[in-house]
Amino acid sequence: IDQHYAQPNRPSIARLHREVAERCKIARLRSPSYRAVAARVRDRDQAWLVRRREGPKAARALRLLTGAHPGAGAPWERVQTDSTPCDIRLVRETDRTVIGRPTVTFAIDLYSRVVLGFSASLEAASTVTVATCLAHACLPKDDWLARRDLTGIHWPVFGRPGTLEYDQGPENVARGIQRGLRRYGIAAKVRAAGHPEQHGTIERLIGTMMQAVHALRGTTFSNIN
Repeated sequence: IDQHYAQPNRPSIARLHREVAERCKIARLRSPSYRAVAARVRDRDQAWLVRRREGPKAARALRLLTGAHPGAGAPWERVQTDSTPCDIRLVRETDRTVIGRPTVTFAIDLYSRVVLGFSASLEAASTVTVATCLAHACLPKDDWLARRDLTGIHWPVFGRPGTLEYDQGPENVARGIQRGLRRYGIAAKVRAAGHPEQHGTIERLIGTMMQAVHALRGTTFSNIN
């Protein structure tokens, strides 16, 4: 199993069984059945097998995440932000031609789980979309709500993050964003590549938002094509 099955070319159990049978024949041993070989494969550490065959990203889904999230001790102490293209296409009111696929950026407070701000754009994630989201999060929202006739909604949230957490996307590590964080005394914490579980709060928010998008007309679900 280690030498033949646990390989990046991902041979099938049938091929593994043939390999075992050939080795048994050379050693003059009785060959095990296909079901016996398959049972031996099932008894192995599946996460280890998947890592060897499909890589660490596929194996991570099979591992139980253990430990405690460090959390935050006060509002604005830790803020997570992330951007994603939405599973929907927007069309013109007149002739229904597609005008684009929106991108949304969120900022969420880890202590209170309050959505601090967001930005929505027909452009791809960039320094502008991230900066717009941060400005929306940090500034009072009374005028923003009034300009949209949302006078019955109260969103009394504004302030400055102590630490801003984000992934290694180019829109986040851009020099303009980093210069702004230094100017306002905001610490930066970059998520390790390939570990979305480290930012589970913002990932869950985006997942919840996308479920709502999937209920709208024009949604593409997970396949934009």
